[in-house]
Amino acid sequence: MSDATIQPTAWLAPLRAALDHEKARVCLLGAHGPTSACALTLLHRGSPWVVVTASDESAERMFHDLCFFYGLMGRPVEDLAWFPEWETLPYEATAPHVGLIAHRMTTLHRLLINPPTILVTSVAAAMHRVIPRSTFEQAIFHFQTAAAFERESLVTNLLRLGYRRVSVVEIPGEFSVRGGIMDVFSTAYANPVRVEFLGDHVESIRLFDPSTQTSITKLNEGWVLPAREFVRPPQAPEAIVPIEADAEWRSPDLYDSMDTLFDYLTTAPFLALDQPEALKKACETAWEKIDDGYLRHVDRDATQPYPSPERLFLTWEGIQQKIAPWSMLALEPLAAPDSTWDQTFSFSAQVPGSIGLGIRGTAFSQTLNLLEGLRSEHRVVLVARSRGQVDRLLALLREHDLPADPWNPAAWS
Repeated sequence: MSDATIQPTAWLAPLRAALDHEKARVCLLGAHGPTSACALTLLHRGSPWVVVTASDESAERMFHDLCFFYGLMGRPVEDLAWFPEWETLPYEATAPHVGLIAHRMTTLHRLLINPPTILVTSVAAAMHRVIPRSTFEQAIFHFQTAAAFERESLVTNLLRLGYRRVSVVEIPGEFSVRGGIMDVFSTAYANPVRVEFLGDHVESIRLFDPSTQTSITKLNEGWVLPAREFVRPPQAPEAIVPIEADAEWRSPDLYDSMDTLFDYLTTAPFLALDQPEALKKACETAWEKIDDGYLRHVDRDATQPYPSPERLFLTWEGIQQKIAPWSMLALEPLAAPDSTWDQTFSFSAQVPGSIGLGIRGTAFSQTLNLLEGLRSEHRVVLVARSRGQVDRLLALLREHDLPADPWNPAAWS
């Protein structure tokens, strides 16, 4: 399905042209919820985008909405990335959940490789400083078939990156060694990697299902990314000592300086801000929690204080300084945030109920008449929650002599 099938051309081409100006500040009205994801999918032409929302929940929704529209238009969802926040209270002495760390590590790795990407994140995640880019690059390593590795050095490296040695791997951040077999549940993959050695040489690499131990696919190489956002230097005497639960809060003391998510972007992106005033308010609210968390920690343990908040987080002004060189698009449901936005465009979208669809109690014959009216002027795509519902809907439409086929993006593109 081409963009021309569904794009409202009245706004798309002029908006693209406006964004191409250096440091453009453009506002798109009517963009809210899934309609924002639809608009961004239409706008994306290969250049990287960063989308910032007010909360982690809205960032995750935006990411999944983008996945839907990308799939709808036959585009690769691999072009999309989500960078979540830790979901721990500021200065709480617990390790971030390894599943979130895995999302963050794979996204940072993708940014290093620098393919065209739409990156979705929340303002809380964007303001949180991250491991220096140079440290992250040096920490990454990968297995290759036929390559030689000294296995004790591999074990040391895995421990340094925050992996835990176990008897059987089950979750990201674990590894095991049994004879000539090393299993690593790398944060780079959704399944663990099994590396089989013949002597010191890698004989085979494959992904496997940890619940059944059955192979999924063979690989020519397998990447290993950090399992914690606290990577000690290889020569440090405590390099293989288990990393403490609160280590990430002490990261500024380990590195000369911390980077930000924006520092990982090697190509200047377009920036989409989902309601800028809401982002500013969310950042200010987050800072109140950060200050409270820091003061509670100082009261609790003044002998071993954590680094001060400004060493771990960006302020709203700091975020603005980072993004100032880039062209920006404000996504707003009703009106531009203020007069600093140069141009305004409108994206017209309606909820199904506004045209009489999806309303409880409506006769099915009336719904069919509405669909037939829409079909006389446009291509109509109906979305159901499951494959079973799709099959039932197709059967109903065919019973009433309405032409309907399962969605096939390749056939429409």
